[in-house]
Order: sequence, then structure tokens, then C-alpha cells
Amino acid sequence: MAEGTPPPLVVWYKGNISLDNITDGANTSTARLNIAEFEEDDEGYYSCIAENSIGSINESLRISIVGEFFSY
Repeated sequence: MAEGTPPPLVVWYKGNISLDNITDGANTSTARLNIAEFEEDDEGYYSCIAENSIGSINESLRISIVGEFFSY
């Protein structure tokens, strides 16, 4: 969640690719990244960017998957 005036738009990215975000209706200042079932391709660097006309902030994280994947 991000706050600001004007309210910021929050977007998640994997690398440089924007991801589908789960927003709180018309409230674009809250966005969650939802990965329902992890796959090998989900491993990597993610960033969350909150931006308005005044500026932007971002946070980054790395998701590592530990263990083996099985194909069904």
C-alpha cells in the first residue's frame, strides 16, 4: 500500500515486465501480487513501484524456489 497526493498507482513487475495486479477496486494505491501456484518460471527478481505525478518509490525482492518440481 502506498499513500500520496495525488494517490499513486502501484504496479508489480518481474524484471521489466508488468504483472497482473490484484487491486482494491478503484483504489490503485493498493496492489497485491498473487501467485496461486508456483512454477519454476516464477523464480526471479520482482519489484513494486508506486508512482504519481510528484515522484515514485520502489521495493524489490527475489523469490527463490527451494525443492523439486514434479510434473503431473
